[in-house]
Amino acid sequence: MLVACAFSVPCQAQETVYEGDPTGVLLLNDSTVAVAEEDRVIIIAPAGRWSLEGPFTKVTRLTRSPSSDLVVWDDSLYAAFELSGSYGRGAKWGVVRFSQPRGIGGGEVSFLGLLNRHVGLFEEVDIGNIFSLSVGPSRNPRRYVAIGTDGTRNVLWQALGKEQAILSTAGGMSSAPIIFGYGVIASNVGDGRFIVGQTELTEAVVVDARGRRLATVPMPSVGPAVTEDQIARERARLIATLDVGPLEQQLRMGMSEEQARQVAAAMTDGSTQALRITTANSIPPRISDLRVDLDQRVWLRRFVPPDATTATWDVHALGGDVGHTVELPAHWVLFDAVADLVLVGVRDGTGNVRRVVLGPAHRMTRDLPSCP
Repeated sequence: MLVACAFSVPCQAQETVYEGDPTGVLLLNDSTVAVAEEDRVIIIAPAGRWSLEGPFTKVTRLTRSPSSDLVVWDDSLYAAFELSGSYGRGAKWGVVRFSQPRGIGGGEVSFLGLLNRHVGLFEEVDIGNIFSLSVGPSRNPRRYVAIGTDGTRNVLWQALGKEQAILSTAGGMSSAPIIFGYGVIASNVGDGRFIVGQTELTEAVVVDARGRRLATVPMPSVGPAVTEDQIARERARLIATLDVGPLEQQLRMGMSEEQARQVAAAMTDGSTQALRITTANSIPPRISDLRVDLDQRVWLRRFVPPDATTATWDVHALGGDVGHTVELPAHWVLFDAVADLVLVGVRDGTGNVRRVVLGPAHRMTRDLPSCP
């Protein structure tokens, strides 16, 4: 059963505002939260909670845009729905529709946000060469593309995606993740800019709607080399999750469905062997997550080894130096923040979010009881 609770925020203590695993969560202000389920959006505020009606069938992302406070992306309708200022039950949605693009080589295309009322920001994955090597590492290119409602397309930025091992098996070519592999994380800022960070580089880059490099945000310094014990633990974790179902696991690792099916088919002849021989980086990525909050601050989550209990987030002014750091439990996910409040998801043992919590960052140190 999914439960959303009304709350009050000068509470001086964290509160569970929603129970369940939402498809999107966003702060509208310091006392109002938008929560997306697959076919509806719930507004949770001190006055109570209510659903916003809309023609939603598959909501996959909540974000902000230069002209609106809330953008709802529906992946089945391939459209963005906008709201600004009023979140009452009778609020009228503005609709921005796109023709569904196809990624290079058949790769996945993901919506990141609206650059303006007529142009969306999308991430394209190029999988054209994923099976071209007999053995060794591979990184699919990522392209950050401005696509207009009229079908115009402009590549704004390019980066290297998730590091993978290309493997030769009895079933043919397949791929598997490199343990502690490098990748890329991008986030929409909400004002016509976005930020891209390759996890092994020394800085993330702020880019505008014309593809111009505006500023950089320094990455954390490289942490200590990972140990053989940590690598073994992560390898065991990957193999254990793969045994549950190779297709589903590959999808969770960020592959497109087409690519995951090829990998799953290639693993039917002793499925875990591919992961048993994947390589590992002894120098870990600098970050494992990147977020931009309601105040347009950049949050960088430092690499967290498998046995860590806390995760450290560096908080920057956009394009500036680190202002402070925040420590959260390692199994929590940061959704959003404003001032000294953070909106987080508490994960269970399977990695799924089981509740959403809002409260002062310095009080976020332990699990909480559920809503009454």
